[in-house]
This record gives sequence, structure tokens and C-alpha cells, in this order.
Amino acid sequence: MADSVLQLSKLISDNSSHLVSICSGRGFTIPHLNDQYTEDSENFRKNTQCAETASIIVAAALQLVATLSPPQQSSFAIFGGHYKSASVRIALDCNVPEILREAGDKGLHADEIAAKSGVDGKLLARHLRFLSNYHTFREISPNVFANTRLSSVLDSGKSVDDIIANPHTKHDDTPGFVAIAEQVTGDLHKSTGYALEAMKDASSGLSPFQRAYNEPLPYYKWLETPENAYRFHRFGIMMRGFGAMQPPDAIEKAYPWNSLPQNSVVVDVGGGIGTLAISIARAYSHLKVVVQDTEAVVEEGETICKDVFPAGLTSGNLSFEAHDFFSPNPIKNASVYILKNILHNWPDALALDILRQLRVSATPETKLIVIGTIIGYTCRDYGKGIENVYKDAPEPLLPNYGAANDIGYVMDVTMSALFNAKEFTIGDLKALLEVTGWKVVRVQRSAPPHNFFDPVIAVPV
Repeated sequence: MADSVLQLSKLISDNSSHLVSICSGRGFTIPHLNDQYTEDSENFRKNTQCAETASIIVAAALQLVATLSPPQQSSFAIFGGHYKSASVRIALDCNVPEILREAGDKGLHADEIAAKSGVDGKLLARHLRFLSNYHTFREISPNVFANTRLSSVLDSGKSVDDIIANPHTKHDDTPGFVAIAEQVTGDLHKSTGYALEAMKDASSGLSPFQRAYNEPLPYYKWLETPENAYRFHRFGIMMRGFGAMQPPDAIEKAYPWNSLPQNSVVVDVGGGIGTLAISIARAYSHLKVVVQDTEAVVEEGETICKDVFPAGLTSGNLSFEAHDFFSPNPIKNASVYILKNILHNWPDALALDILRQLRVSATPETKLIVIGTIIGYTCRDYGKGIENVYKDAPEPLLPNYGAANDIGYVMDVTMSALFNAKEFTIGDLKALLEVTGWKVVRVQRSAPPHNFFDPVIAVPV
């Protein structure tokens, strides 16, 4: 153990010096924990060397904590995670980040925060103090709290008066990260509590979500019911939030779009409100990009597109159509079909059906791009026939950077909770594609921290 501690400490020390040196030489600033988050504060991380070095530091620090902390304490931090989630949900619903932003650096007493939210100040203070222990908020003086870098990313940017007057539009015109936080601490928090029951009664086909809400409808159909109008609207903004967490050039690196001839058809199957398709259509005006989804989602997408990219609709560069991807695709001349974050929404049997339907409609030259989260193994032995698709972290770290790169694994549990589905290891995905007549020709794994954008290109066989 002593050797491991020294190795981890050396990784932290050496890479911290390296990170500071790179940032000093290139004029980057590493933000303080109590600084407020801005896009510019992340500029240092846009440098590949800085991002990789920072990931090694974080992975080593977290592994050192797991090594030196009493195992009971480390275990409690894991199985007690739902307490943090519950406290964050309270902070979001009470608009605490926005209230503290308007209060300024001097912070605000919990009683005054609570008065704006209609809750008990003493109880709210306990939750904010709990979160402050993890640097999400900070207690400046007894019961007086202010934002930190962590809590400021939970700020919608709206005025408190506007949110109170128009609660249903809280997430409109925002980056979408707060919508993600609401979803995770709300529906997902409750749903994952029934994961064990769903696992023990898998033959019923009921997802943890359906058990938690005593709901016969699958999650997406449930979202479309009238009583869930707020959730449905928030879901679209949440997906935009996931898109914002990806590198701006991610889609450009996913495929050589310029190599496609004029008027080539690109179909974003299950493309939601068109976030990805709009990016492609804007950058590559020679393409005809079609977004397919359910009728309700398509209507939402067209409405949004009229505001953010009206030229695409009027030029015909971008279009929307309703389509059920469990039936053959009506577009038979597609150069590219895209499945972005689709297969992970369905159990394997239904994922296979989606892939088979696309294979029926594909030409011999059609390319299929599956974009999602490729789950890395936590061991270094990838097994025969399974390629190592990303750079391993240095020893003695876990090859996948461990807890420094855990969002993909959170997404995997999320898919299980909502849909009885999963994110895929590269071995899982290759097997699924091969059974349905597709062959993987390229895998591009994103570097940690994971950004849910791992394009896998397949061709018909």
C-alpha cells in the first residue's frame, strides 16, 4: 500500500506542476473553487494537454482518497449519495443558486433565502450546510451562504422574480444543465430506488421508473401525457444541455461530411428537437438533413428551429418528419443514418429491431453512425477481439480514469432505471450490430471526462 500511496502522490504532484506550467505558458487561468462559473473559466480545459493532465490529477486524488479513508467512510459516501441528491433537489426547487447570485459575494442568511421560497429557514440551512461540506455552496458565517463554482452551474441565469412569476419557463433560453440536474434529482432519483425490485422481477418487463410511479406507460409515452407538459418541455431543453457538454467540433470529427456529394441525404433517426441535425445543416449546407421522431417531438423541434435556424427550414437544407423507427425507414436513398442516444433507450430485443429496420432500408453504400456513450471496462484486459478504443490512464490508476470519468456509468444506470436498457461496451455494441447485418469500421472514443459522444461507424454486410 505504501508504494501505491507514493505512486498516486507522485502522479498528483508531477501532473499538478505540469498543469500549472502549461497554463502559465499559454495564459490560461485555473479558476478558484469559490469563483463563479463562466464559459471562459473553462478555457484551460479546451487545451488537450491540460484536459488530460487535469483528468490524471483528479483520478489519482480520488483513488488516493479511496485508499486512505476508512473503508466504512468511503462506502458511506457511495451508498449515501441519495442524500446529496435530495438536498440538491431542494436547492433547485427553492431557486437557491439564483437567490444567492442576486445576493452577491456577501451571501444571504438561510431565513432570507427561505422567505423567498416559502420554506422553513432552519431546515433549508441544514441542507445547504450539508452541500457546503462538498463545496456546493459555502457557509460564510453561521447560516449565511453564498455560491461556489459548483453551485453556480446550477444557476439558470434567470431573475428570481421571473422564475417565481413563470415557473414553467425556468429552463427556456438556458444552456440546459439545470434541466439535467432537475431530472436527475427528481424522476431519476425516485426511479433508481426501485432498481433492485425490477432486477428481481425482470420477467415482468417493468422498468424501475414504472414501478416507482406505478405507471403502465413507458417513460417517453408518459412524458407526452398532458399532465407532464412541464417535464416534456424540460426534457427537450435537457437534451440540449447534454449537447452543450460536448466539444463544439464533436460532430465535425464524427464523420467526413465534406466527402459527401451535393444533396446527399443525412437522416437523424430519433433526432429529437433537431439539436444535432441543426449543427450538421448549419456547417454543411450541401447536405439535406432530415430529423425523424414522434409527431409530438417533431412539432416541438420545428417550433424551436423556426427561432434558432429558420434559414434551414426555408432552404430545405433541414426538414422534420414523423417516423416510427420500429418500421422500415421511408428514406431509402440515405447516405448516412444517425442514431444518437437511441439504442440505449431500449432493451436489446428492441434495439435489434431498430437496427434491422435501418438495414432493410439501407443501400450498399449507406453508413450508419451510432453515437452515444461507450462504456469502458474497469480492467486492463479487454479480451480477444475487443479493441482498446481510448488511451488508458497510467498505472496505478484504473484504465478508464475511475471516478474521475464516471458520468458514462451514471448514464448506464439511468438507462436501466428508465427503460430497462443500457449504455454499451464496445464488445456489446459490436455484437448487436453484427447480428443485424452491420459491421463496425471505426470507433472514436472521447477522452475523459466523458462527454457522451462516442461515434461508431458501421457499414452494411
